[in-house]
Amino acid sequence: MSKKSIKEMRALSVTQPWAECIVSEGKNIENRSWNTKLRGYIAIHASSSFSRERFDSCAENYGLDFNKDDVPYGVIVGFAKLVDVVTEDELTRDTKKWFEGDYGFVLDDVIKLKKPVVVKGTLSFWKLKGRPLDTCLAQLSGAQRKKLV
Repeated sequence: MSKKSIKEMRALSVTQPWAECIVSEGKNIENRSWNTKLRGYIAIHASSSFSRERFDSCAENYGLDFNKDDVPYGVIVGFAKLVDVVTEDELTRDTKKWFEGDYGFVLDDVIKLKKPVVVKGTLSFWKLKGRPLDTCLAQLSGAQRKKLV
């Protein structure tokens, strides 16, 4: 039986505290001003940028009061399956809580890494590969890795 290996995968940089909300708090929508046809598992990257307003909004709107020093930056924090993109007209009970803006990337089956992996991200979708990807994948169980293929 041949073992399929993952050589690269798409990643999406998400600002904090939203990246942490995806992997720890059930945030199932990632808001964007642009649409995508991409579907499947993506790596969730916590970007290096910091904005006090984002943390204030998270506390005010969701009751999640993260300390800016307790969340990681510039790292892959996990994986999620991008299953759909919705607009305001298409929201459901499950997707409306986290939706703000033009498009909501619907995320499912989130896998949080035990130890975030340092890597530089960029805007839009980008390719995660090489040692950073291998380091992420090494933290997953066989069943989790199989889902990503």
